[in-house]
Amino acid sequence: MNKNSISTTRCSTHRHREFVLVFDTSIPQGDVVVLASFLEESVEKGVRYEHGEIISFGSMLLRVAALDDSFTLQEPDMQSVLIAWRLGVTQSMMLLRLQKDITESVGLVDEMDAPSIGSSLLVGTDIPQGGDEFILERANPMGADSGWFVGCPDTLVNYNDESNLMRISVYQAILNWPRIAPFLALPPGCRIDLLRANTLFTRSGSPLEIKPRSLVEAFTKQNTSHPANSSQQ
Repeated sequence: MNKNSISTTRCSTHRHREFVLVFDTSIPQGDVVVLASFLEESVEKGVRYEHGEIISFGSMLLRVAALDDSFTLQEPDMQSVLIAWRLGVTQSMMLLRLQKDITESVGLVDEMDAPSIGSSLLVGTDIPQGGDEFILERANPMGADSGWFVGCPDTLVNYNDESNLMRISVYQAILNWPRIAPFLALPPGCRIDLLRANTLFTRSGSPLEIKPRSLVEAFTKQNTSHPANSSQQ
């Protein structure tokens, strides 16, 4: 994959190193500009970044790394159980874009609430490794608890019994079941029935209206047209 990069330009006026942000050319540059602006604005407000510092941006954690006379950002490789860092912000930007498109598709972008991969969620102990059908429900986040529950739509166990639940990090959940990642920025009260043949969105028991020509509409049509294939984000 070809690489692109952009640099901040306003940090040096505050006697702070500029940032060089590296990303694949498949990522819209405008999305990375948002991150660059976030960094510039935080420096203007007095934040002083250091080598090795961890930054939270959307769901992702990014690590500051020295690069000659500048800084750059590294992101998790999204493969290793213990986070391994690699140069660039490609996967972070891709996930943020997907989450934003999903929330926009159901008219909730103003309530978008992306949990950090360092926060936690509850999962049913019967979800198979590599499973591709899920029920996701979100309660109100509390502290490090993202509020999310992930279970099987055809479960035979009682999820009201705590022995059938396990608390893991959002990062671990995304590693185990990548298909859930784009939906995790939906706000409290939302439920997603993520099935092979269809995807249903409700909030507080009422169906959410899917906007025409949105990502979710395309996603749902794809699943309906190809019920044997699960759509991978």
